[in-house]
Formats: sequence, structure tokens, C-alpha cells
Amino acid sequence: MEEEPYIHKIITTEEILYNPKYGDDRICKCGHPYYRHFDTYEDMRAVGCKYCDCHVFEEEEIANKTKNLFMHGLVICSCGGTVISNTGKVMYNHKENKVYCWICNKEYNSDYAYSMRKENTTVQLDQKEE
Repeated sequence: MEEEPYIHKIITTEEILYNPKYGDDRICKCGHPYYRHFDTYEDMRAVGCKYCDCHVFEEEEIANKTKNLFMHGLVICSCGGTVISNTGKVMYNHKENKVYCWICNKEYNSDYAYSMRKENTTVQLDQKEE
């Protein structure tokens, strides 16, 4: 058998990319939203969760089914950041029953945060009840 002049090498690469149609507010098993697993300053490069050491987004079924049951009323952190939006969006960790401020990442007991929520009003959480 005669030798070929070149050796051909086939290389296959896989790149994980941000999907803007997936839904930024979908919650991962780590408790943080989908978009937080990408770097907004680096062309949405997949970098893993910015708030914990979760490297791969895996959707949390329970959090995504329940997060929009609570509508109206805004709950804000003592720093002024949103904890529960008036549309029901929330950063939620069901394993620890915690919700988080979107600005300072302060954690609150979710039962406390939801109990403070009142229809069509803005409620600021008291630091003592965390």
C-alpha cells in the first residue's frame, strides 16, 4: 500500500453558547437564574454561575413551576434591591428555602419574604427578620 503525502486529522469541537430564547429568568438547581451563568462583558461566554461554584445550568423544575404563582406586590431588600419582583421573578434556592436580593445578594428566608408581600404595594424587608 502506497503512503499518502498528508495525514488527515479531523477535529470536532463543541462550544456552549448562550440561548437568548431559552428564558433568562429560568432557575438553575443552584438557585440562580439562567443568565447569571454567562459573562455579559465577554459576549455572553459560558462561565458558570457568578454567585456560586455551579458550572453547568440545570433547570430546577420546582422553582420554575412555583415562582410565578405569587403575583403583584414588590419586596425589596434593606439595600433597595429587588428580592421578589411585582411579576413574581425571584432568585430562589429551594433546598435552603432562601430568596436573594438581586443587587447585594443578601439572603432572606423565603417564607418570611413571601409573608411580607402585599398586593400592589412595595414592602422593604426588615434586617432583623432575615
